[in-house]
Amino acid sequence: MRLVLEYSREDLDNLQYPIMVESWERVAGAGAGGKQRREYLLEFNSIERNTLQRYYRKFHRWYLVSGTPEKFVFRKLETIQLLKRAISFFAVAY
Repeated sequence: MRLVLEYSREDLDNLQYPIMVESWERVAGAGAGGKQRREYLLEFNSIERNTLQRYYRKFHRWYLVSGTPEKFVFRKLETIQLLKRAISFFAVAY
């Protein structure tokens, strides 16, 4: 049996994913450097960074192109926990 979490648009908006989109390039993007980049590399391991990169692309599309979907399914509770941790990190780094 697998746990599947379905988030509504309101739940996704409460996640405050635009914070990650707004500060990504400065903290984790290709042009990032300095103290914030070092903290990012220390805070998240390579698997977590790959996951965050995948979700950044989704969040970027939602935030700047298509809008937040009505529903979105997360297949792992760990992913939601990682995203919440990352958004908190990006909020402080911003």
